[in-house]
Amino acid sequence: MTDELTKENKDLRAQIISLIRRARDNEQKQNVYQKKELKFIKLESLSSLVEEATIRFEKDLNLQFVTLGVINDNNELERFLELDGLLISHLDRLISFDDPSAYNDLFKKNREPILGEFIPKKHSWLFPDHQDTINSLAIVPLIRRGKIIGSINMGSERPDRYKDIQSSHLLEHMASVLSVCLENILFFSRVEESSLKDPLTGLWNRRFFDERSKNALEKCIGAKPFSYMIIDIDNFKSINDNYGHDIGDYVLKEVADIARKSLYDYGALCRFGGEEFVIWLEESDSTNAYAIAEQVRKKIESHMFSLDKNASTFNVTVSIGVSTLLPTSHIEENEIIEKIMKQADECLYQAKNTGRNKVVNIEMQ
Repeated sequence: MTDELTKENKDLRAQIISLIRRARDNEQKQNVYQKKELKFIKLESLSSLVEEATIRFEKDLNLQFVTLGVINDNNELERFLELDGLLISHLDRLISFDDPSAYNDLFKKNREPILGEFIPKKHSWLFPDHQDTINSLAIVPLIRRGKIIGSINMGSERPDRYKDIQSSHLLEHMASVLSVCLENILFFSRVEESSLKDPLTGLWNRRFFDERSKNALEKCIGAKPFSYMIIDIDNFKSINDNYGHDIGDYVLKEVADIARKSLYDYGALCRFGGEEFVIWLEESDSTNAYAIAEQVRKKIESHMFSLDKNASTFNVTVSIGVSTLLPTSHIEENEIIEKIMKQADECLYQAKNTGRNKVVNIEMQ
């Protein structure tokens, strides 16, 4: 009898120790989640939110594969990342979707987290770089105002990694906070974008250029080449005089659209004022910048502009000035931005004064 009581006591003691240990683990886990949620609340940009919800989330919770899915309405994500000087291709943990139907199919029964086995046909689109190594997953929807706006996705090589109900509750709570933070950042990004966009062309405006180009230049000084390009529509005044300002506005929008599509992979195109457009090219030397400018010039030259409903067409050309700062250039740092703009402007005037419809470039010594 005594031996049986002793055994029961030992078993009970082991169970109590196990429960205490589990409670402590859950408390530690909850503390980590709470700290993560506080970090989410303090973030102010889309890029920082993506990093905190994926790379840092992986590190803080000792996870393996984490991605963030976000519905991409009207290509907003690309535009908002431009506010941070980034392209969407720079964030490989961000999975963007133009069509929410993929989420609707995934959560068609309910909107509870999906925990368990990784099924490539169903889930590989959320883990494009790790589908061959994942065996279990957790997909937690991000929901605001009754709609799924994205998901936080976690994968593991371990088949049994995501089966803990307690972890599911913590993930759901964190996802709720993340949903609010994501919605807020998207809202404030829309407000900021509207103050930095040219209403006619949809390009970034002079204020955006003044605020962002200096930061971009500072990253390259003494280390990498940096080029600045200014594009000016040839004989634009005569277009307004001969065809009217409505056609002039149409030409501005068409030129802006052609240049934007040509330059999207290189940086942020801005309308500097009137018929002038500017862009800075990080890590682009003089040869590369000239080739890019020539590509833009040729595309605009070959484009047929429609004059009226009768399909009358006309051509438009541009002149482009390009200046390049080399890592070896010897210029006082506080004068660099002013001088690189002045040099590009002088190259532009040279192009104008020697026949127009050409690119003139210079390397700053």
